[in-house]
Amino acid sequence: MSRVFVAKVGGDLHKRLEEALEWLDWKSIIQRDSRVFIKPNLSNPFYKVGVTTSPVFLEALVRVLRTHCRNVAIGEGDGGYHAWKAGEALRRHGLYELQDKYGVEVVSLNDSPREYLSVSAKGRTYEIPLPRRLTHETDVFISAPVLKVHCMTRFTFGLKNQWGCILDPYRLRFHHIFAEAILAINQRLRPQILISDPFWGLTDRGPMEGTPFALDTLIAATDVHAFDRVGCEVLGLDAQEVPYLALADRLGRVPALASLEMNRPIDEFRTHKYHLEFTPRDKWVHKAFCSSWLTYLLYYSIFGRLLHRVYYAVTGKGRLSSEV
Repeated sequence: MSRVFVAKVGGDLHKRLEEALEWLDWKSIIQRDSRVFIKPNLSNPFYKVGVTTSPVFLEALVRVLRTHCRNVAIGEGDGGYHAWKAGEALRRHGLYELQDKYGVEVVSLNDSPREYLSVSAKGRTYEIPLPRRLTHETDVFISAPVLKVHCMTRFTFGLKNQWGCILDPYRLRFHHIFAEAILAINQRLRPQILISDPFWGLTDRGPMEGTPFALDTLIAATDVHAFDRVGCEVLGLDAQEVPYLALADRLGRVPALASLEMNRPIDEFRTHKYHLEFTPRDKWVHKAFCSSWLTYLLYYSIFGRLLHRVYYAVTGKGRLSSEV
Protein backbone atom coordinates (compact mmCIF):
# COMPACT_ATOMS: atom_id res chain seq x y z
CA MET A 1 0.00 0.00 0.00
CA SER A 2 1.33 3.44 -0.96
CA ARG A 3 1.78 5.92 1.87
CA VAL A 4 0.96 9.59 1.37
CA PHE A 5 1.36 12.44 3.83
CA VAL A 6 -0.48 15.75 3.44
CA ALA A 7 -0.41 18.61 5.95
CA LYS A 8 -0.49 22.36 6.27
CA VAL A 9 2.91 23.77 7.14
CA GLY A 10 1.62 26.51 9.42
CA GLY A 11 4.98 28.22 9.85
CA ASP A 12 6.92 25.18 11.08
CA LEU A 13 8.52 23.67 7.99
CA HIS A 14 11.15 21.64 9.83
CA LYS A 15 8.56 19.95 12.03
CA ARG A 16 6.30 19.12 9.07
CA LEU A 17 9.22 17.66 7.14
CA GLU A 18 10.12 15.43 10.07
CA GLU A 19 6.48 14.33 10.42
CA ALA A 20 6.20 13.64 6.68
CA LEU A 21 9.36 11.54 6.56
CA GLU A 22 8.39 9.62 9.68
CA TRP A 23 4.98 8.85 8.13
CA LEU A 24 6.82 7.46 5.10
CA ASP A 25 9.07 5.42 7.43
CA TRP A 26 12.04 7.01 5.72
CA LYS A 27 14.72 5.35 7.82
CA SER A 28 13.66 1.99 6.42
CA ILE A 29 14.18 3.39 2.92
CA ILE A 30 17.37 5.38 3.54
CA GLN A 31 20.23 3.71 5.39
CA ARG A 32 23.11 5.68 6.90
CA ASP A 33 25.38 4.81 3.98
CA SER A 34 22.75 5.14 1.25
CA ARG A 35 23.66 7.33 -1.70
CA VAL A 36 20.77 9.80 -1.78
CA PHE A 37 20.08 12.14 -4.69
CA ILE A 38 17.57 15.02 -4.52
CA LYS A 39 16.13 16.28 -7.81
CA PRO A 40 14.37 19.66 -7.44
CA ASN A 41 12.55 21.53 -10.19
CA LEU A 42 14.97 24.22 -11.36
CA SER A 43 13.18 25.05 -14.60
CA ASN A 44 14.44 28.63 -14.37
CA PRO A 45 18.02 29.84 -13.83
CA PHE A 46 17.00 31.71 -10.65
CA TYR A 47 14.37 31.17 -7.99
CA LYS A 48 10.90 32.09 -9.24
CA VAL A 49 7.94 31.84 -6.88
CA GLY A 50 5.57 29.05 -7.87
CA VAL A 51 7.88 27.95 -10.69
CA THR A 52 11.03 26.50 -9.13
CA THR A 53 11.63 24.60 -5.91
CA SER A 54 12.32 27.00 -3.04
CA PRO A 55 15.90 27.18 -1.70
CA VAL A 56 14.45 27.49 1.81
CA PHE A 57 12.56 24.23 1.41
CA LEU A 58 15.59 22.46 -0.09
CA GLU A 59 17.82 23.55 2.78
CA ALA A 60 15.28 22.30 5.32
CA LEU A 61 15.03 18.95 3.52
CA VAL A 62 18.82 18.57 3.38
CA ARG A 63 19.08 19.46 7.04
CA VAL A 64 16.67 16.70 8.06
CA LEU A 65 18.22 14.09 5.77
CA ARG A 66 21.73 14.79 7.06
CA THR A 67 20.69 13.85 10.61
CA HIS A 68 20.55 10.25 9.42
CA CYS A 69 22.37 9.89 6.10
CA ARG A 70 26.02 10.59 5.26
CA ASN A 71 25.81 10.74 1.47
CA VAL A 72 23.37 13.34 0.19
CA ALA A 73 23.62 14.96 -3.23
CA ILE A 74 21.38 17.50 -4.94
CA GLY A 75 21.39 18.30 -8.62
CA GLU A 76 19.70 19.20 -11.87
CA GLY A 77 20.23 18.97 -15.62
CA ASP A 78 20.83 21.76 -18.11
CA GLY A 79 17.91 23.81 -19.39
CA GLY A 80 16.30 22.54 -22.57
CA TYR A 81 17.14 24.09 -25.94
CA HIS A 82 20.43 25.39 -24.43
CA ALA A 83 18.43 27.75 -22.18
CA TRP A 84 21.06 27.70 -19.39
CA LYS A 85 23.59 25.47 -17.71
CA ALA A 86 22.63 23.49 -14.62
CA GLY A 87 25.51 25.02 -12.68
CA GLU A 88 24.02 28.45 -13.23
CA ALA A 89 20.63 27.42 -11.85
CA LEU A 90 22.22 25.56 -8.93
CA ARG A 91 24.33 28.60 -8.05
CA ARG A 92 21.50 31.12 -8.35
CA HIS A 93 19.29 28.96 -6.13
CA GLY A 94 22.02 29.06 -3.48
CA LEU A 95 22.62 25.31 -3.52
CA TYR A 96 26.42 25.47 -3.56
CA GLU A 97 26.13 27.12 -0.15
CA LEU A 98 24.56 23.89 1.14
CA GLN A 99 27.72 22.09 0.09
CA ASP A 100 29.75 24.09 2.57
CA LYS A 101 27.08 24.23 5.26
CA TYR A 102 25.88 20.61 5.33
CA GLY A 103 28.50 18.64 3.43
CA VAL A 104 26.18 17.70 0.57
CA GLU A 105 27.36 17.25 -3.00
CA VAL A 106 25.95 19.62 -5.64
CA VAL A 107 25.78 17.99 -9.08
CA SER A 108 25.26 19.09 -12.66
CA LEU A 109 23.72 15.97 -14.17
CA ASN A 110 25.12 16.82 -17.60
CA ASP A 111 28.61 16.14 -16.23
CA SER A 112 27.63 12.49 -15.71
CA PRO A 113 28.31 9.74 -18.24
CA ARG A 114 25.11 8.68 -19.93
CA GLU A 115 23.26 5.53 -20.79
CA TYR A 116 20.32 5.15 -23.14
CA LEU A 117 16.79 4.12 -22.24
CA SER A 118 14.89 2.49 -25.10
CA VAL A 119 11.26 3.63 -25.33
CA SER A 120 8.91 2.11 -27.89
CA ALA A 121 6.04 4.35 -28.96
CA LYS A 122 4.08 5.15 -32.12
CA GLY A 123 5.70 2.35 -34.06
CA ARG A 124 9.29 3.39 -33.34
CA THR A 125 11.96 2.91 -30.70
CA TYR A 126 13.58 6.02 -29.24
CA GLU A 127 16.85 6.17 -27.31
CA ILE A 128 16.63 8.63 -24.40
CA PRO A 129 19.90 9.59 -22.66
CA LEU A 130 19.87 9.46 -18.86
CA PRO A 131 22.71 10.11 -16.36
CA ARG A 132 24.49 7.04 -15.00
CA ARG A 133 24.78 9.04 -11.78
CA LEU A 134 21.08 8.31 -11.26
CA THR A 135 20.81 4.89 -12.85
CA HIS A 136 23.91 3.27 -11.28
CA GLU A 137 25.32 5.54 -8.56
CA THR A 138 22.21 6.41 -6.54
CA ASP A 139 20.51 4.20 -3.96
CA VAL A 140 17.58 6.46 -3.08
CA PHE A 141 16.22 8.98 -5.55
CA ILE A 142 14.15 11.81 -4.04
CA SER A 143 12.02 14.01 -6.27
CA ALA A 144 11.26 17.49 -4.88
CA PRO A 145 8.94 19.27 -7.34
CA VAL A 146 6.49 22.19 -7.33
CA LEU A 147 2.73 21.69 -7.75
CA LYS A 148 1.66 23.61 -10.85
CA VAL A 149 -0.35 23.59 -14.04
CA HIS A 150 1.33 23.17 -17.41
CA CYS A 151 0.00 24.51 -20.70
CA MET A 152 1.38 21.52 -22.64
CA THR A 153 0.82 18.59 -20.27
CA ARG A 154 -1.92 20.21 -18.09
CA PHE A 155 -0.13 19.28 -14.86
CA THR A 156 3.44 18.96 -13.60
CA PHE A 157 4.40 17.42 -10.28
CA GLY A 158 6.18 14.18 -9.43
CA LEU A 159 6.36 12.28 -12.72
CA LYS A 160 7.04 15.34 -14.86
CA ASN A 161 9.89 16.49 -12.61
CA GLN A 162 12.11 13.73 -14.02
CA TRP A 163 11.91 15.19 -17.55
CA GLY A 164 14.84 17.42 -16.55
CA CYS A 165 17.01 14.30 -16.15
CA ILE A 166 17.16 13.78 -19.92
CA LEU A 167 20.71 14.60 -21.04
CA ASP A 168 19.76 16.17 -24.34
CA PRO A 169 19.42 19.93 -24.82
CA TYR A 170 16.90 19.11 -27.55
CA ARG A 171 14.77 16.84 -25.38
CA LEU A 172 11.73 18.54 -26.90
CA ARG A 173 12.27 16.07 -29.78
CA PHE A 174 10.65 13.50 -27.46
CA HIS A 175 7.58 15.64 -26.71
CA HIS A 176 5.34 13.83 -29.18
CA ILE A 177 5.86 10.63 -27.15
CA PHE A 178 5.82 12.46 -23.82
CA ALA A 179 3.41 10.15 -21.98
CA GLU A 180 5.25 6.96 -22.90
CA ALA A 181 8.66 8.55 -22.30
CA ILE A 182 7.97 10.06 -18.88
CA LEU A 183 6.47 6.82 -17.56
CA ALA A 184 9.47 4.84 -18.82
CA ILE A 185 11.92 7.35 -17.30
CA ASN A 186 10.24 7.07 -13.91
CA GLN A 187 10.29 3.29 -14.09
CA ARG A 188 14.03 3.45 -14.72
CA LEU A 189 14.89 6.09 -12.09
CA ARG A 190 12.50 4.70 -9.46
CA PRO A 191 11.89 7.70 -7.18
CA GLN A 192 11.40 6.22 -3.73
CA ILE A 193 10.54 9.39 -1.84
CA LEU A 194 8.61 12.31 -3.28
CA ILE A 195 8.17 15.48 -1.30
CA SER A 196 6.86 18.78 -2.60
CA ASP A 197 7.74 22.40 -2.07
CA PRO A 198 4.90 23.41 0.26
CA PHE A 199 4.98 27.18 -0.14
CA TRP A 200 3.54 28.04 -3.54
CA GLY A 201 1.55 26.49 -6.34
CA LEU A 202 1.04 27.85 -9.85
CA THR A 203 -2.21 28.31 -11.74
CA ASP A 204 -3.57 30.01 -14.89
CA ARG A 205 -0.70 29.47 -17.33
CA GLY A 206 2.09 27.20 -16.17
CA PRO A 207 4.78 26.10 -16.14
CA MET A 208 6.69 29.41 -16.30
CA GLU A 209 4.32 32.36 -16.56
CA GLY A 210 1.30 31.50 -14.45
CA THR A 211 -0.10 33.02 -11.27
CA PRO A 212 1.50 31.86 -8.00
CA PHE A 213 -0.83 31.13 -5.10
CA ALA A 214 -0.02 30.41 -1.46
CA LEU A 215 -0.32 26.64 -1.09
CA ASP A 216 0.99 26.08 2.45
CA THR A 217 0.59 22.33 1.91
CA LEU A 218 3.29 19.69 2.13
CA ILE A 219 2.72 16.49 0.16
CA ALA A 220 5.00 13.45 0.49
CA ALA A 221 4.69 9.91 -0.80
CA THR A 222 6.54 6.66 -1.43
CA ASP A 223 5.00 6.17 -4.88
CA VAL A 224 5.19 8.70 -7.72
CA HIS A 225 1.80 7.78 -9.18
CA ALA A 226 0.08 8.14 -5.80
CA PHE A 227 1.91 11.45 -5.33
CA ASP A 228 0.58 12.84 -8.62
CA ARG A 229 -2.90 11.45 -7.94
CA VAL A 230 -3.07 13.34 -4.66
CA GLY A 231 -1.60 16.44 -6.31
CA CYS A 232 -4.48 16.42 -8.78
CA GLU A 233 -6.94 16.22 -5.91
CA VAL A 234 -5.32 19.19 -4.16
CA LEU A 235 -5.63 21.30 -7.33
CA GLY A 236 -9.16 20.06 -7.97
CA LEU A 237 -8.04 18.50 -11.27
CA ASP A 238 -9.43 15.33 -12.83
CA ALA A 239 -6.43 13.00 -13.22
CA GLN A 240 -8.01 11.56 -16.37
CA GLU A 241 -7.55 14.96 -18.04
CA VAL A 242 -3.76 14.58 -17.69
CA PRO A 243 -2.73 12.42 -20.67
CA TYR A 244 0.31 10.78 -19.06
CA LEU A 245 -1.59 10.01 -15.85
CA ALA A 246 -4.47 8.61 -17.88
CA LEU A 247 -1.98 6.31 -19.66
CA ALA A 248 -0.45 5.28 -16.33
CA ASP A 249 -3.94 4.50 -15.06
CA ARG A 250 -4.67 2.31 -18.10
CA LEU A 251 -1.43 0.47 -17.34
CA GLY A 252 -2.63 -0.15 -13.77
CA ARG A 253 -0.03 2.05 -12.09
CA VAL A 254 -2.21 4.76 -10.52
CA PRO A 255 -3.70 3.63 -7.20
CA ALA A 256 -7.26 4.49 -6.26
CA LEU A 257 -7.58 7.16 -3.59
CA ALA A 258 -9.37 4.71 -1.30
CA SER A 259 -6.37 2.39 -1.42
CA LEU A 260 -3.86 4.98 -0.18
CA GLU A 261 -2.65 5.00 3.39
CA MET A 262 -2.96 8.69 4.26
CA ASN A 263 -2.34 10.62 7.45
CA ARG A 264 -5.36 12.92 6.87
CA PRO A 265 -8.43 12.90 4.58
CA ILE A 266 -7.66 14.56 1.25
CA ASP A 267 -10.87 16.64 1.43
CA GLU A 268 -9.18 18.91 3.95
CA PHE A 269 -6.59 20.09 1.42
CA ARG A 270 -8.39 20.76 -1.86
CA THR A 271 -7.69 24.31 -3.03
CA HIS A 272 -10.13 24.49 -5.98
CA LYS A 273 -7.73 27.04 -7.48
CA TYR A 274 -6.89 25.07 -10.59
CA HIS A 275 -7.33 27.03 -13.81
CA LEU A 276 -5.54 26.69 -17.12
CA GLU A 277 -5.54 29.33 -19.82
CA PHE A 278 -4.19 28.93 -23.34
CA THR A 279 -2.83 31.89 -25.29
CA PRO A 280 -2.73 31.77 -29.11
CA ARG A 281 1.00 31.01 -28.85
CA ASP A 282 0.30 28.15 -26.41
CA LYS A 283 -2.08 26.59 -28.91
CA TRP A 284 0.55 26.67 -31.64
CA VAL A 285 3.25 25.32 -29.34
CA HIS A 286 0.89 22.56 -28.22
CA LYS A 287 0.46 21.47 -31.83
CA ALA A 288 4.25 21.23 -32.09
CA PHE A 289 4.39 19.43 -28.74
CA CYS A 290 2.22 16.65 -30.16
CA SER A 291 3.87 16.46 -33.59
CA SER A 292 7.41 15.35 -34.44
CA TRP A 293 7.44 17.11 -37.82
CA LEU A 294 6.11 20.41 -36.42
CA THR A 295 8.75 20.22 -33.69
CA TYR A 296 11.39 19.91 -36.40
CA LEU A 297 9.90 22.78 -38.40
CA LEU A 298 9.58 25.17 -35.47
CA TYR A 299 12.77 24.34 -33.57
CA TYR A 300 15.38 22.74 -35.84
CA SER A 301 14.81 24.14 -39.32
CA ILE A 302 16.12 27.45 -40.69
CA PHE A 303 12.52 28.70 -40.62
CA GLY A 304 12.27 27.82 -36.92
CA ARG A 305 15.47 29.65 -36.01
CA LEU A 306 14.30 32.77 -37.86
CA LEU A 307 10.91 32.53 -36.19
CA HIS A 308 12.52 32.39 -32.75
CA ARG A 309 14.68 35.43 -33.48
CA VAL A 310 11.58 37.40 -34.45
CA TYR A 311 9.71 36.19 -31.37
CA TYR A 312 12.59 37.14 -29.05
CA ALA A 313 12.88 40.56 -30.68
CA VAL A 314 9.17 41.27 -30.26
CA THR A 315 8.76 39.88 -26.72
CA GLY A 316 12.20 40.62 -25.31
CA LYS A 317 12.49 37.00 -24.19
CA GLY A 318 15.87 35.63 -25.10
CA ARG A 319 15.71 32.09 -23.79
CA LEU A 320 13.27 29.25 -23.65
CA SER A 321 12.03 27.43 -20.59
CA SER A 322 13.73 24.13 -19.78
CA GLU A 323 10.28 22.72 -19.08
CA VAL A 324 9.12 22.73 -22.70
